[in-house]
Amino acid sequence: MGAHVAWQIPFGVMTRDVFAIAALHPFTSILSNLGILLWMATASICAFAALCCWHRHKHRAARFFGCSALLSGYLLVDDFFMMHEHLLPDLGVPEKGVYALLGGAVLIYLWHFRGIIVRHRPLAFAVALGLLATSVGLDSISDPYLYRYGDWHFIMENAPKWMGIATWCSYYVAAAYDYVAPAPSIPPMTPADGAPPVAFPHKPAEVDMA
Repeated sequence: MGAHVAWQIPFGVMTRDVFAIAALHPFTSILSNLGILLWMATASICAFAALCCWHRHKHRAARFFGCSALLSGYLLVDDFFMMHEHLLPDLGVPEKGVYALLGGAVLIYLWHFRGIIVRHRPLAFAVALGLLATSVGLDSISDPYLYRYGDWHFIMENAPKWMGIATWCSYYVAAAYDYVAPAPSIPPMTPADGAPPVAFPHKPAEVDMA
């Protein structure tokens, strides 16, 4: 209703499938749509892990996963609705301002949870963050420089973004598993499993002194 009032978008446009409206092939934007699904999976997994950690009194980890869910959820909404490219600039918020606010929020997040990030697969997190930062950098310079490469421009810009999203999702899936999954219950080995027989101390024979 708000979008209909603010931007005069017909209800039919907002409720029907985009491929049906624009008569596009179903594979249109498939890489972007897969990225949206990964953002959604990451936000959902982090929210679930936050609840589990809070229930187990792991409050520091719960705050980490809760903030991760909020961050991934914002990136999901931004990517899905093209917030920094269209919606926010239409409301008077410049794209560079959005990048500055998001960058500041990420820096605060990194500093506050640096201990957890360093202990849990920091290389994977660094790769994900580096790929996403590369995508943002290429996006900001794409107009004057990359369009000269034709269709390769889209691969150069979107491949790091999609790989970054996939790595980002993989990192949080692994981190959530580390905190939420119970320790495996390993039954004791028996001689049938190859364990050596247990040697019991010899009990001396009783002597009848009567």
